[in-house]
Amino acid sequence: GCPGLESLQQKLTTLQGTHAWILQVPTEHLAMDFHEVLADLGSKTLTGLFRAWVRAGLGGQHVVFGGLVGLEPATMARSLPRLLVQALQAFRLAALAEAERPRMGARQSQGLGRKGHPPLSPQISPARGP
Repeated sequence: GCPGLESLQQKLTTLQGTHAWILQVPTEHLAMDFHEVLADLGSKTLTGLFRAWVRAGLGGQHVVFGGLVGLEPATMARSLPRLLVQALQAFRLAALAEAERPRMGARQSQGLGRKGHPPLSPQISPARGP
């Protein structure tokens, strides 16, 4: 065989495992939606960002995560790349947790109630229909 092929194959397998969650989202559902941003107006940092809880949706899954957001156009533009990374990390963790769930037994997940929304706190919720 070729020298180094085995280590490259191992790296590829690891990379595929790391990103398998996003590869399983159907193309027509790859749009990420930020449904709600709840900023603490008393938490403004020196850089003009505020602590916030963000609720986002992707591929039928919803997550809630904390981050820093700007409320004016310039600060929002600065905070958006970090928010996207945090959202992708939250969706990845949600997918990994979902994959682990069958192995952990029949536990009920925290989901959305029939009325209203869950509180904005770090949790993973299954998506509701439109």
